[in-house]
Amino acid sequence: MVYEYFRRGINLGGWLSQYEFIARQPLTDEHLSQHFETFIQEKDLRQIASWGFDHVRLPISGYLLYDVE
Repeated sequence: MVYEYFRRGINLGGWLSQYEFIARQPLTDEHLSQHFETFIQEKDLRQIASWGFDHVRLPISGYLLYDVE
């Protein structure tokens, strides 16, 4: 099983979760694009790996994937 190799992980919430909160802020589309493009970058993943983590969890709010109606 692939999960047996996961030893130490970290949560990266706030990128694709809590979007409803972010979207309610008085932000332009440009601000939202900047959020998604810069919130987590390769340098961040390299830093996380240097701390000894071997995987990350990316929580995703369900309403981004399906209609709630």
